[in-house]
Amino acid sequence: MRHGKWYTVSLSVLLGFSLIASACGGGGSGEASGGNQDERLARINKEGMPIAKENLPMTAFAGKFYASSDWNKLMLWQEYEKMSNIHVEWETVQVDSLKEKRNIKLAGGDYPEMFFASALPKTDLIKYGSQGTFLKLNDLIDQYAPNFKKIMDQYPIVKKGITMPDGSIYGLPTVFDPEFKSLFYGTPWVKQEWLDNVGMKAPTTLDELYNVLKAFKEKDPNKNGKQDEIPWGSRGVNIMINFLRGSFGLSKNGIANPNVDLDPATGKLRFVQATDEYKRLLEYVAKLYKDGLLDKETFTMKDTDITSKASEGLYGFLDGVDPKAVYNQEGYVACRLFKEKTGRSC
Repeated sequence: MRHGKWYTVSLSVLLGFSLIASACGGGGSGEASGGNQDERLARINKEGMPIAKENLPMTAFAGKFYASSDWNKLMLWQEYEKMSNIHVEWETVQVDSLKEKRNIKLAGGDYPEMFFASALPKTDLIKYGSQGTFLKLNDLIDQYAPNFKKIMDQYPIVKKGITMPDGSIYGLPTVFDPEFKSLFYGTPWVKQEWLDNVGMKAPTTLDELYNVLKAFKEKDPNKNGKQDEIPWGSRGVNIMINFLRGSFGLSKNGIANPNVDLDPATGKLRFVQATDEYKRLLEYVAKLYKDGLLDKETFTMKDTDITSKASEGLYGFLDGVDPKAVYNQEGYVACRLFKEKTGRSC
């Protein structure tokens, strides 16, 4: 573990975190990717950056949400490699087949050195941890992860949540920075050329969003003389609903558990799906679908489907990661929606 900046997080953010990473041993991948264990440890700096004294390769397995993204070429991991001297050779699979591929890998003994974003259930952490397949992280956290240890001390529920019945920790949780608002409210990406062609600006309210989508549907923004544009593309209706939550004043305390947040009037926990705000959210999405402003396949969308369409530039709006990075599409600009009716930022 390296010293670095971890953001402080509210308790409500951490209530629903998921275990995402586990160090792994016993598969022989250490020798294949840069020497035996002692040799590799000798190349590690105990503190600071870079983590390794010289370039050190490692293998990792992960689930990914976007069919077109090659993690070995993502700027995020390339920048981390420059900072750390750790070169990660990624094997990634689509989420639709993640469970099957993960289980085959574990059962076959072909272990990577790290599982990341692999949705490992606690039963597997206990099973493979007790067998020695997953490394026990307790001492490593104490020695090399002071910032994460501080989070566990500050929020005992975090330590409780990742500690297995035998007292061991085999995986690390997802931690969200509450100051990074895009995680809570979503970032819509809109095609600037289409906005220019219909004479409109990027929307900042839900009403403006509806009007822009309607213009995309009716005013031939791609200028081919056909009504073949799809105003909004999403990886599924649940993704879209989660994307819009913040604009209705929901999930302001974190996204790890989409079913609960704090009622701003009382400060008490509430069930999001039982609120009036959630009802209005569903009504808004239903109106978009009824008026033909969403992809007709939104309810059955697969990663490969939206990747194919988005890569052809068929969508005016996309939610999620920058379309340039995911779909190799230039010309999309980020915009920010504001809270329903109030005019104040979410």
